[in-house]
Order: sequence, then structure tokens, then C-alpha cells
Amino acid sequence: MPMKLRFAAQMLVSCVAAACASAPPMGQRDWLDFLESGTTTRAVVTDRLGAPDANFEGGRILTYWIAADAGGYYKPRSHDLRTHSLVLVFRQDDVLDRQSLVKVRGK
Repeated sequence: MPMKLRFAAQMLVSCVAAACASAPPMGQRDWLDFLESGTTTRAVVTDRLGAPDANFEGGRILTYWIAADAGGYYKPRSHDLRTHSLVLVFRQDDVLDRQSLVKVRGK
């Protein structure tokens, strides 16, 4: 194999290997630790997590798509990356009543 072709092949293999390297974790283990039933308000939730992905019962129940990686949890940029659904149920006074982090089927 000519020297230039061998060098080009080695560079191609190096670039492919670098592209396949795993990305650093995006998640944070304590990202959802601020959620505390009986204390956390709806305003704090939407300030921290943004607008919910869905809401039910006139906004009493909010849901967020969540992703998880080796670093912890994070809000995915694409729904294809979601691994969990965070379900938050609020009382009449807009204080968090209960929460559940539900694993998405097949993920």
C-alpha cells in the first residue's frame, strides 16, 4: 500500500474511533432533589424544569420527559433520548403533593 494511502487510511480509522467514543455524562445525580412533597411549589418546579411536556386535570398533574445517563438525570433535547417520565401531582394551593419517576417502557 502506498505511503499516502496508508496514512489516509490511518487518519480515517482514527477519526471514526474518536467519533465513536462515548460522550461525557450530561446528567446530575441531585438534579431532582429539590422536589419535596408538601414543600415545593409549582412556581419553583416550572422555574427549574421549564414548561411541562404535558398536564392533566386542569394543570393539577404535570409531566416531564427525563433522561438518565451515568451522571444522573437531565432534561433531554430530543424525546428519543427520554428514559423516564416525571409525574408531579399538586394540591389545590399549588404545593407538590406527590411525585413519581416512571421508567419508560423498553428504555
